[in-house]
Amino acid sequence: MPAEPEATPPPSAATVPDPTRRPPTWVWVALVALAALAAFYRSDDNDYWFHLAAGRSILQHGLPTHETWCLAARGEAPWLSEWLFHVALYQVHRVAGDWGVTLWRMGWTALAMALAIRILFLLDAASWSAALLAPLLLAVARDRFQPRPEQIFVVALLFAIFLFESARRGRDRTAGLIPAQALWANLQGSWVFGPGVAWVYAATAWLDRRASREPPAGEPVPAAKPPRAWGRAARWAGLGVALWLVSAVVPRPLETLARPFRFLVDVGVDPLTGSVEELRRWSWISDRSQPFTALLVVWLVALLVGGRRIVRTSPALLLLGIGGMALGFLGVRFRGLGAWMSFAPLAVALVPRGAPLARRALLAPALASGVLGGAWLVTAPQFTLGAHPQLYSVPVRAAALADSLHLHGPMFNTFHYGGYLLWARGEQDPPLVDGRGRGSLAFRSLYARSFNDPVALDSLLEQWDFNYLLIEPPQSIEDRLAINIARRLEWGLIFYDDAGLLYVRWNRYPAIGQTRAYRYFTPDYLAMTNLSEQSAKDPGLRQRLIAELLRARRESPFHGRASLWLGLLALDHQDPKSAVPYLDEAYRIAPAMPGLALRQGMAHEMIGDRRGALAAYRRALHEDEDRTIAQASIQALRSLR
Repeated sequence: MPAEPEATPPPSAATVPDPTRRPPTWVWVALVALAALAAFYRSDDNDYWFHLAAGRSILQHGLPTHETWCLAARGEAPWLSEWLFHVALYQVHRVAGDWGVTLWRMGWTALAMALAIRILFLLDAASWSAALLAPLLLAVARDRFQPRPEQIFVVALLFAIFLFESARRGRDRTAGLIPAQALWANLQGSWVFGPGVAWVYAATAWLDRRASREPPAGEPVPAAKPPRAWGRAARWAGLGVALWLVSAVVPRPLETLARPFRFLVDVGVDPLTGSVEELRRWSWISDRSQPFTALLVVWLVALLVGGRRIVRTSPALLLLGIGGMALGFLGVRFRGLGAWMSFAPLAVALVPRGAPLARRALLAPALASGVLGGAWLVTAPQFTLGAHPQLYSVPVRAAALADSLHLHGPMFNTFHYGGYLLWARGEQDPPLVDGRGRGSLAFRSLYARSFNDPVALDSLLEQWDFNYLLIEPPQSIEDRLAINIARRLEWGLIFYDDAGLLYVRWNRYPAIGQTRAYRYFTPDYLAMTNLSEQSAKDPGLRQRLIAELLRARRESPFHGRASLWLGLLALDHQDPKSAVPYLDEAYRIAPAMPGLALRQGMAHEMIGDRRGALAAYRRALHEDEDRTIAQASIQALRSLR
């Protein structure tokens, strides 16, 4: 009689699959797809236009031997650290248009996420905690998913980290970074991070106990005994030197090697670009509700509960992650980098481990990150789905009018308009400055001061003798450039929309000034307020002012300011029914316009629209100057129930 088969022993606790530890494959595929989808929005990046214009110029004329793309640095040595990116992006746009550029952005973002996930698997940190951290990472970095070389920079950095982490666990393929570094040095000025990563891994190799261990299951067994820590450190230090030297394979090698940190010096230092929003440091007042602040909190929790685990797993990743977050703290533009550098060390720290209760406790900060990150991804108002770039941030109509009127000669422009003006008008009519902030230190200082200092503006106008001006309308009370220009009699405003003001010098273009110059409509808010009050007593003035506002409304789809003043004039005339459509139109065009929400609420309240009034007053609560009145108005409306 055959013996009965032995009963299969129950699986031990060590062999039971743990649902809190490793998500299925489809989760990681979904995260790569989510990363690509997060980059599918209409770009509002002003530098995009400069990349296109520079790429077109290089393909048409070759690499420039001197600066030709802006007047402020005309004749100086060119900046060519991103020349290959200019050419590549222009070719993508030429062949496939806006959709091609959007797919380009989505592809680089998806590749970055795929590399980040591959690093997690190398570290044995591909847990549910890591998957839940990903939405917060994307929410922090999403603003940088623009057609900029930073996307390639992130991929190059993650690729380098992947090769070094692979080398710590098996065969060393880091020599493959040498050709990649030569490419990187021609794509963006951040090439110095390549040697930097090598030196970080070299410096921490002596802490790496894995060098003397057998490779994990599934990895090929090396033919020779793994090198000692000091041998690996020396080899990687030498690799860093090689990466530095190969970065000289660029059009201007001496300048590239001599100024490796030029891309960092603008942070809070340069008189022109140091005040740009993307170079602003982190502050609690401005950033307390931003995803980056949540990431800082997660970092603090991760260091408390898993800091030693990160050090044991990869001390280099800990240093790189902290360094990335430090850069993000110093400037908004580096927060995306900080997020990508944080993914692996945070995932290592929060891997569920220990008793069941401890495992679920380690999931808590990751779960909170997933919920908050997902909410930010879904609700962030600045990201509009689509492929075509947003045009409200560049002076499309003003530049087209300057072209049609054949305005030539030196032009004063707001510096972040420079890239678009170069793209739209070409090198025959270059801008004064562009987003690179080129020019001598004395010029940049004078230019920056001219935005608020009338004396500096006088000096700048006298030195350059501009024929026309294309500048940004005032964005705040402190922004005085357009107002100071409006008060100078030698300039006539011939075009006005929310994206740009076009002025001509009367004595250079008298015919254009006579036929097109506005006599009443002005960017000076105080002057417009006085005109509005006077028009209540002067029907003729009111009629002429309304005619100019209606003209501005017809000439551009970005006419939020014209609609605002038409609504305010109707309110002053005790005609709320006429005011509401204009104010609602202004809100659709420019929802963040200062002072609009309060006036919109008043108009809706006057016509008996309680719901619309409350919605507008709640938006007004976010503006310091209108908050008190908005609160009182909300209380008054609620008391009428």
